[in-house]
Amino acid sequence: MEASNFGGCLYLFFIGTPILVIILIFMPDETNRVIMLDIHKFTKGEQIQHQLRLFLEVIDNLKTDRNNLVILKAYVHIFEETCITKDCELKRYKKDLEQGKEGISNLLHHALFLFQLGISKFPNCTSLRVAFAFFLLERFHNKKRAQVELMSSENFHRSFDEEFIIYRYNKILEEQIEINDEGGENDEKGLDDSVNINYQNHFNLCKYIVILLYLFIY
Repeated sequence: MEASNFGGCLYLFFIGTPILVIILIFMPDETNRVIMLDIHKFTKGEQIQHQLRLFLEVIDNLKTDRNNLVILKAYVHIFEETCITKDCELKRYKKDLEQGKEGISNLLHHALFLFQLGISKFPNCTSLRVAFAFFLLERFHNKKRAQVELMSSENFHRSFDEEFIIYRYNKILEEQIEINDEGGENDEKGLDDSVNINYQNHFNLCKYIVILLYLFIY
């Protein structure tokens, strides 16, 4: 390629760069668009699940990405006005910020409220119930309540991979609860780091097994 001669590269650079900049500026940001939607306007439980996943990602990346802080401020500003209670979690979050606190706990409790509202609106959405169970387990370390949500999801239609994950996680939770009961431990104290790692490993294993089963069947 040393003897090759390419022409027009400079022209492509000056023409293409403005086009890319315009696309990046005016291209809608999915996170901004989805998070700001009113939960009451959703028609499927999966939409609420997607919104809550993006909302939790914003919370997790507040310290590493300032754009997430801007998104969160806009979210709080929009949705606190529609809050009918005088002391909702978003208003508590603003008070904590004024006092120099992070207020992450308030945001997680707000997500908890949205999960409960979503399930009451779409009680037959299995994926939303499973996501709620994982949320309870990972964010609040509440194994017993997570198990209740997984068991309740068995009463509704579920896909093959959801059925496998529900069954597997129910078994894991039963074993963990039995261990804690025998050791006299309080379930509300949460999971330690090693148990969290085990849960993640089991979840990844479930996904790989489901993929292999699909490949084997089809």
